[in-house]
Amino acid sequence: MDTAAGRASRGVGKDVLGTSGFLDLAKLVSGGGQAKSVYGDLAYKIGKEVYVDVQGWHLYLKDVTVDKDLKMHQALAEQLGSMAGDLSEQELEQLLKKVPLSLGAGKHKISLFDALPSSTIRDLAGIVEDFARNQ
Repeated sequence: MDTAAGRASRGVGKDVLGTSGFLDLAKLVSGGGQAKSVYGDLAYKIGKEVYVDVQGWHLYLKDVTVDKDLKMHQALAEQLGSMAGDLSEQELEQLLKKVPLSLGAGKHKISLFDALPSSTIRDLAGIVEDFARNQ
């Protein structure tokens, strides 16, 4: 059966889905010294415009670290770029619900979806749509 959650995580092996149900973005996009990503422009736009809201403070995804050499905007661009032409808003939301965001030096984990304002999620959907249209 083809579900939104299934389509949102297509191409994602069990090795990148943790026991918590969150994606391990570092494993997902690690390629052992990849060359410059084909999704660099998408990453730039996501990093510049998409932010986590923490009591009115805006933390842009270009400043959120996933791994020592990987920022959140880069990881999302790699995942969303490959799905760009075939991604509904519901599928985007399902994917964002699987992306972990650690708080308090790892004491708490929430989904990226829960930390993004609704307007920012709509902006992200628009960024991905524009990227797909321009490909």
